[in-house]
Amino acid sequence: MAAGERVVVAVDVHKRSFHVAVWSLERGLIAHWVQTAGAKALLARLTSIAAQVGQVVYEAGPTGFGLAHALKAAGFAVLVAAPSQIPTLPGRRPKTDRLDAQHLAQLAAQGMLKPACIPSEQEQVDRQVGRLREQLTRKVRRCKQQIKSFLLFHGLDEPRGLKNWTQGALAEMRLPLKWAEPRIFLRTGKFASQPHLAEGLASRSPVAPFTS
Repeated sequence: MAAGERVVVAVDVHKRSFHVAVWSLERGLIAHWVQTAGAKALLARLTSIAAQVGQVVYEAGPTGFGLAHALKAAGFAVLVAAPSQIPTLPGRRPKTDRLDAQHLAQLAAQGMLKPACIPSEQEQVDRQVGRLREQLTRKVRRCKQQIKSFLLFHGLDEPRGLKNWTQGALAEMRLPLKWAEPRIFLRTGKFASQPHLAEGLASRSPVAPFTS
């Protein structure tokens, strides 16, 4: 690489491997390699050309923004491309990780990529806890529907207080003397424990990380 030459580094990110393309603003593609996935491994490869790297880009996806945070902390300019906004080339072309990295590098060098918002680490924690709380809330609703359907199917009366899902109603469904058929009791007792557990988790603060 010539002295003073500026390059864009594009990374096709996967769980176990990174395909990396280095695109010169003057000469086009000048390097490509495959490496083990991970921010530390990538930074180790980029250290020697850090002064000439104008930008590191990769496509937003299931691996999150940990790589972006690590690159920014090391002093690199980072662009995480919004997948829906990445231009496609006309016609059909082979789709490989190598070509995806090269295509991303070329688009970045031409200024054709639109960035996705990179949340802070605290914002990521808040979003994850919020999503988990929503999942648990849906689980509570599903468990309650299962319990009522189960009682109706077996012709069993709902305990007093089940309309408001009181602790007394749940406790009554766990009593073996309530049910003549042991298999029905075991199944109902299992159901009755689920809303109590899920509600306990879902009631935790939506803005603070869980602790075990």
